[in-house]
Amino acid sequence: MCYELGIGTSSNLDKALKYYQKSAAANNDFGMLSLGRFYEKYCAHNKAKKKQIFHLYEKSAKQGNHQAMYNLALCYEKKRDQENMIFWLKSASVSSPDAQFRLGVMYLKGKYVERNECSAYEYFSQASSHGHPKSQFYLGLCFEFGKGTEKNLQKSLELYRKSAEKGIPEANFKIGLMYEFELHQHVLHGHSVDNKCEKCKHSDKRIGQISDANSDASSDKNTENVKKAVYYYQRAAKIDNRYLFHVYRITNNIKKLEELLSDKKLVSLAPSIQLFIGEYYLHKNNPTCISFC
Repeated sequence: MCYELGIGTSSNLDKALKYYQKSAAANNDFGMLSLGRFYEKYCAHNKAKKKQIFHLYEKSAKQGNHQAMYNLALCYEKKRDQENMIFWLKSASVSSPDAQFRLGVMYLKGKYVERNECSAYEYFSQASSHGHPKSQFYLGLCFEFGKGTEKNLQKSLELYRKSAEKGIPEANFKIGLMYEFELHQHVLHGHSVDNKCEKCKHSDKRIGQISDANSDASSDKNTENVKKAVYYYQRAAKIDNRYLFHVYRITNNIKKLEELLSDKKLVSLAPSIQLFIGEYYLHKNNPTCISFC
């Protein structure tokens, strides 16, 4: 691994492969896992290597390596073998946050298994306890909407913030939505949540740096909430530019929204952008008109 990643020495893939092969030949479960991952990363296009990858993961998994169990489950998913995929995911879930997360999503959506929100909640809880960012976001959803547990908006926001700090754009977007629409005011403005998240307190100090341009468009909202919403939307947009729509929407930046329409990567957003621009001009010309949204 040191030779592969260049840890303590210069990177040398040939030497890395040599040592992975030696370890795998000795039936070391981690060695087989590492060799399988090496082949998957650098030789996935080779059909012969694909078979080796599967067998390496299988041998490692049968020796009790939970990461190999998870990787083997993914191999079975590609083969569309649902029964074995689920078996190995559940086997891996003993200690693999990735497996716990995948199972949580499956039970939440009813994909490959019968939908069970309680099971989804349990798997997300397990993965979240290991700091799994996406699981923290999904667990936040469970608490916000009462999926598999009682609604708890304070816990929901705490989890969104933890997930957001780890770079999950959906979590930043969720927080932005809460601020924009002044949802759950007793949670957003309560001392119990804001005081627990030092990073968020530090981040919120930077929110004041956001430009106050177009603030008249949000005169019916709490100005500080709107600034915070823009801040979190911008954080989400840095990771996924689809969220630029919300940055420009909340500030009524029509010019920028029109520019987004020419972005082929954002074609799925075109109807929403067009609707917003149409409503903007409709209200601009007739302020008494009732919104269709």
